[in-house]
Amino acid sequence: MPETIPTAQVEEIARQVFWEQIETLRQDLLEEARAQVQRSAEAQANRVWEAIHALTEAQTRTEKRVEELAQAQARTEERLTRLEAAVERLAEAQARTEERLTRLEAAVERLAEAQARTEERLTRLEDVVEHLAEAQTRTEEAVARLSRHVEHLSNLMGADLEVDAEELLVYVLKQKGYRPLGPAHPIAVDGEVDVAVPVENPQGERLWALVEAKARVREKELRQWARRLKEADFLQRLAEARIERPYLPYIFGLRIYPQVIEVAQDMGIGVLDSRGERVVASPMH
Repeated sequence: MPETIPTAQVEEIARQVFWEQIETLRQDLLEEARAQVQRSAEAQANRVWEAIHALTEAQTRTEKRVEELAQAQARTEERLTRLEAAVERLAEAQARTEERLTRLEAAVERLAEAQARTEERLTRLEDVVEHLAEAQTRTEEAVARLSRHVEHLSNLMGADLEVDAEELLVYVLKQKGYRPLGPAHPIAVDGEVDVAVPVENPQGERLWALVEAKARVREKELRQWARRLKEADFLQRLAEARIERPYLPYIFGLRIYPQVIEVAQDMGIGVLDSRGERVVASPMH
């Protein structure tokens, strides 16, 4: 930044220059006066006054110039003051910017660390999910094998139930004087009748003995079988399969719940278990 000259110093320099000019002029006048002693005093006085007038005008111009210089210096100092203030404000703003950048860098560093931790957790989570997916696949395969095994066992058990129901039904009916008119066999009719046997009672009447076989017979299973025996669509399908009235309905179970006996008696549905006939069936005409 350029060094400024104080206004007072400028004024002092201007005065020194002025008086030096005065002194030089005075010396010139004295020399001229000596050289022109013979000239008239009036002429000399006029020249002196003219010189003094010229000197006065020069002094006026000099003072005006000095004032202009002082004003220019003042404006320069004012501009420099404003410039210094602006530079100071810029320095403060730069300091604040650097401080914000420092905080921002710290925040970015913290975010980067958090991101690294998140990616690490995601990697571990992906590994866990992959292990779970593999375990799920193994579980599904095991369930599928178990399902096939259970289905196989269920088929075997169902077949065994039907065989037991068939043998017990034929035995019970023969003991009561019924004569089988054909082999016992399952018939698929809107669901499955587990055992259907054409028989003739001691009075010579032809009937169809129908048996629903269950591992466990509760009141729910009994009522479901009773509803099917009354449904028009089911009876129509029986007729289409040439299984015609009257019917001798039974339900067979490896385990019979106590409440089933009383309800079956009210419904006229026979109940069979491994011990034989628990409830006598009533013909449905």
